Amino acid sequence: MPSYEVEHICPLNESQRDEIAAAITQIHCNVFSATRLFVNVRFTDVSNHHTYVAGRKAKTNRILANIRWGPARKSSQSDDLCNGILTEWKKIVGSEGDKSLDTIFVLGSLIGGFERGFLKPQVGCDQEWAAQNLQAFKKLAEAGDQDFQELVDAIEGEHAFR
Repeated sequence: MPSYEVEHICPLNESQRDEIAAAITQIHCNVFSATRLFVNVRFTDVSNHHTYVAGRKAKTNRILANIRWGPARKSSQSDDLCNGILTEWKKIVGSEGDKSLDTIFVLGSLIGGFERGFLKPQVGCDQEWAAQNLQAFKKLAEAGDQDFQELVDAIEGEHAFR
């Protein structure tokens, strides 16, 4: 349900993008007790973009984390998210020169939406939403959709939305 925008100035090969996307997905799921299916990660090479910080042109790698926020979420979760992503970035990409991840903005502005055929639940309502949509998820899983097979397995195994 979140959307992560990875804006990078350093070249990232496919393997690095795959590893970063997997790491962000896992970190998000661990921090927010979420399911993997709806975690979106997009990469944009911004090396030719015109970005300014403090009124001066700046070349930086940054990640914008557009997530759902609400009373059930704590600021410490945002800190855990940032620290986890930063640690993985350093392992995968490095931290010297233009490889440094300079900024992670956690934006709690995702108030609703529609994805993979379903309206997004409000924060704290994931379990009810999953129960209401379980039969539709199962139908998609039975039709061979691997993502929904994993989602149904997670819901029925009580690994989703803990």
